[in-house]
Amino acid sequence: MTTKLVDRLNAYLKEKNWNPVRNGDFGTLWQKNESLVGIPSKLETASYEYEGILQRIAKGDGIPTSKLNTALSLSVSSYDEIRFRAISSDESGATISLDEAQALANLATKSLKYVGVTANKKKADIHGSYPKSVREELTDVRVGQTEHGSYIIPVFVELRTPKLDTDEEELLEKLETGMDFVEPDNRKMTRTLNSALAILYDTVQHSTEPNSNQLTDMVYAGVSTQLIQSTVNFLSTPERPDIDIEFKWSESYSAPKNAKSVSFESSSEVINFLDHTRQALKSWRHPTSNNISGILVGMMFPEGDLTGDIFIQCDYNGRSSIVRVKVDADQRNIALRWMKDRVTVVAHGKIESRSGLRMDNPLELHAVGELIH
Repeated sequence: MTTKLVDRLNAYLKEKNWNPVRNGDFGTLWQKNESLVGIPSKLETASYEYEGILQRIAKGDGIPTSKLNTALSLSVSSYDEIRFRAISSDESGATISLDEAQALANLATKSLKYVGVTANKKKADIHGSYPKSVREELTDVRVGQTEHGSYIIPVFVELRTPKLDTDEEELLEKLETGMDFVEPDNRKMTRTLNSALAILYDTVQHSTEPNSNQLTDMVYAGVSTQLIQSTVNFLSTPERPDIDIEFKWSESYSAPKNAKSVSFESSSEVINFLDHTRQALKSWRHPTSNNISGILVGMMFPEGDLTGDIFIQCDYNGRSSIVRVKVDADQRNIALRWMKDRVTVVAHGKIESRSGLRMDNPLELHAVGELIH
């Protein structure tokens, strides 16, 4: 335990730009601006010495010790953070009700489970089924300590190196964009939750009943009837709190450029509109043609050709895959924007398995959310 703890502290200080100014048999002295902290070669968590070290590091980094504890407890240094915050309806703002606290915890827990499913397989109604792969991904999701003076549940989603087949890696290495745009499975889960909540938020703001095409877009963004129901359950607790959900993205992987935090008011109009949308989704039917949705991880447009190829990282037949989609050359600029902005793209058409997965004649191609505006 001692060695692992010391190694973890030293690794954290190095990552956060502390400088080792002295190193010896008894430990290492680190400095950041005017702050100094010594990390001994032997250290136990259940000690006053360890608590003092945490306080000095937290002061040097300008963060609460609770947040430092969370960062040190994660097994990898790269993670996304989702902050579920209840906006108290109490005039003093000093408390929230027990029902609100339970509903907030349920919303944080269940929303990650739901998008764990819809990030890989687009379903309007999950029916409580959670594949083994989703359960495994959720083991990398941790809940941090609550923060002083707030009603926040901070959820940390650990990001691990993306896994690709050898032929997929070889393909991406040939592209000018390539591996930099491939994302870990758990980032796909975080991104899906963000896009699902964002498209729900936009739908509420427009206050217009979504048509069948817009419902399809919502499903491909990751919305499910269960996600809407969990949101409605929270907003409908007796004291009617509002909800704010904030996303903080790891710097280790490119984040969605247009990702946004969302808020939902607990007004009767919003609750009724969300519930009506949930009822409409229950009758949604999957389009008959093959459909894929995911982010662009590469593109290839040979100079002078009338067509080019874009490469979409998506779930196909139960596994993460890269599908090559043929498009007109004049779509290069918009495809480049989609890729750089990390938006979810939907492609409708027949997929063939020859020299990898291909869609040569997409019937439709658009970014999720475009049909809502």
